[in-house]
Amino acid sequence: MTELEQNVTKFDEDIKANDWQLIWCPDDELVWLWRGKIFWGVQRYDEAARAFSQGITRCPHYGPLYRDRGHVLINGGRFAEAAADYAQAHRLMGAEWDTLYHYALSCFLIGDYARAAALFREASGHARNAGDTLAAANWAWASLLHAGETDEAAAVLRTIPDEMPMPEDAEGYYRVVFTAKGKLTPEQGMGQGGIVSAIQSMSSAYGVSNYCRYVLGDARKADALCEEMLRVGAAEMYHTFGYRAAQAEMGKTDRPAPQPEWDEKIAQERWNEYNWFRKAHTHADHKELGSAIYVASQALVYVRDPARFLQHRGHWFTNVGEYEKSASDFTRAALLRPDDKNILYHYGIAHYLLAEYKMAEKIFRRTVDTAATYTESISALNWVWACLVHQGKKADAEALLAGVPNSLTGLNDSTAGYYNLLMLYKGLRDPQSLLPPPGEAYAVEHVTCAYGVANYYYYVAGDIPKADATLDRILAGVKPPFTSAFGYRAALNERERRAAGR
Repeated sequence: MTELEQNVTKFDEDIKANDWQLIWCPDDELVWLWRGKIFWGVQRYDEAARAFSQGITRCPHYGPLYRDRGHVLINGGRFAEAAADYAQAHRLMGAEWDTLYHYALSCFLIGDYARAAALFREASGHARNAGDTLAAANWAWASLLHAGETDEAAAVLRTIPDEMPMPEDAEGYYRVVFTAKGKLTPEQGMGQGGIVSAIQSMSSAYGVSNYCRYVLGDARKADALCEEMLRVGAAEMYHTFGYRAAQAEMGKTDRPAPQPEWDEKIAQERWNEYNWFRKAHTHADHKELGSAIYVASQALVYVRDPARFLQHRGHWFTNVGEYEKSASDFTRAALLRPDDKNILYHYGIAHYLLAEYKMAEKIFRRTVDTAATYTESISALNWVWACLVHQGKKADAEALLAGVPNSLTGLNDSTAGYYNLLMLYKGLRDPQSLLPPPGEAYAVEHVTCAYGVANYYYYVAGDIPKADATLDRILAGVKPPFTSAFGYRAALNERERRAAGR
């Protein structure tokens, strides 16, 4: 029985045990680390990343959670996010093999070959065995070739003795390194049988493709090897480093299209926050949220003050429905800027969308406290009320409404909708007045108000059919790009939970 098969066999038992641990120790970093590893062990990488993210939200200073989330993000093809996580793990844990090696790999996969080479060379100084030494040499050589440093690449190969025996756990890397050293032919470097669906085969095939491309000058052969890897490995080897590197080589990743204006400036000053910020927001302004997340993640590798990038990446994670990652980003941002109302507000939204209403209430109340004026607190007060009714705290919700004045000046387009919702909950507005006319397209302000109307029907009027119908109307009537709005996301979550009887 393979390790994967063993993990699948005991998955239900492990998850059940972990569920009990979380009941008793919800803030224990080791319990969350194990939860992520349970999903990781059965190759459910997205669920593993969510579990590690939940752990980071509760234990934001625990480096192994970032390290292991970074690994499953590489497995899942989210290379820039992985690089950001390994950068943070490196800050928290210092120089050790596992972090350095995978940090270097993630930098390689996002195309920062100089940084990758430096990190692989540093990792080699922390190698635990001959297999580690060969792995670091293989990737340092590949990184330097990609960076155009052929003499330095040759120097890396000279650090590997010609008489080194082949380690059983690093056969693929051994074949690549000794092909590069001229001790094996490319055919021998590929191993018997050519490219097959196996981890060592993916490692050796990608390394031989680099040999063909940069040493033999045969780009056509190199490309053919990468394409064959992607074909053979798609079903079972997609998570391996060799396969992911071949994807990056052939441009088949989520890396955004070039932005020459900002790319040139970033290449000159990687630490300049403004250039990264403008590049990320250029994507966001065009509703390319995946690309915005990618660029913000890249920035987190380099910038000295990460708070703003965590804030905006967290916002974009919310927009695309990755709430656990959003909450983990806002946790870190709030630690860095504890009185920033904007960070706190969106931090509360992330927890609300995770149905963690007690935590969301706490954060929204803190947001109210940081508001410079009462008017600025209106939007957060609306969400406090929603948190309270979802927790069954009807008396607290009524007390909150009693403190809201029945008339208020100084409202803007953003706060007016939230104020009208608070008046609706008090019985001073007609719910239909807050909805767009039948058949009219939803704008973003309509989405937020419509979700509040659904809450009104459910928690104040007690009209569940109307509440469900309002949610359904939101889900049917809202079209991109407004499907990224918080009201739409909340309506989607609410409907799914009610359909599941939660």
